[in-house]
Amino acid sequence: MPRAVVLSAVRTPVGRYGGGLAGVRADDLAAEAVRAAVERAGVPAEQIEDVWLGCQLDAYWTHPLNVGWMNYFQRWTSTPSFRMWWPVLRPIWGPGARRFVEERFDLDRLVDPRTHARLVAEKPGVIPDGLASTTWCRDGGAPDPAGKRFFSYQLRLTYGASTNVWIQVGVAAVTIAGGVASFRSSELYVPPRLWGAGIGGAFLRSLLAHLETDEGVSETRVELVPAEAPLDEPSRLEHADMVQFYLRAGFRLTGKRPGELARHP
Repeated sequence: MPRAVVLSAVRTPVGRYGGGLAGVRADDLAAEAVRAAVERAGVPAEQIEDVWLGCQLDAYWTHPLNVGWMNYFQRWTSTPSFRMWWPVLRPIWGPGARRFVEERFDLDRLVDPRTHARLVAEKPGVIPDGLASTTWCRDGGAPDPAGKRFFSYQLRLTYGASTNVWIQVGVAAVTIAGGVASFRSSELYVPPRLWGAGIGGAFLRSLLAHLETDEGVSETRVELVPAEAPLDEPSRLEHADMVQFYLRAGFRLTGKRPGELARHP
């Protein structure tokens, strides 16, 4: 990966309410700061790849120039859909962002929500309906359903004041034969944006508990896709993370086939 370099940094002036900057649009003021940062960097503008512009709302949320931003965040965080998904997506946000929205927009009471999860054994041979299944099929990763047992991982979230909604956030396609359950790593699917919320690990644990307790499975095998680490660095790191993900769940490399891991209860 190429080395990234921060070349310069410039801030806008801090004025008083109704002062000399009152008639300057916020985006025009920001443009002046960006222009000055480019000049101080001393390199051609066309060679600069990224420019970061922050409002520091956590520190200056009461400043008159930030009223528009605060109103925007207030409307966004007050919607029923945002408040429903906040308990799930909260871990994806950084500590500063979490603290900011929870303190300023009455979200602190949602940190420990009444959310529940359940694993649902679906109809064999048919990809079930739901959010995760829709994303899976749209991305072209869903397998041929023939001979597969499907399991949905669902979360119960609260929409509005009291309406409980079950949302499918994961789906798995498993083959069960002779007391052995097997699937490819691509067949345990959670929408990419939800992996960072820890849903993948919770889904796998629930699936294993069901297979071993309710289905009488004595061995669970998973084949990593791809089976062997590719040469490019991003794919190699992704493959290594996948191996560690299953090792933490009690799987061990079998040594029989490349990329195959097995777990015994």
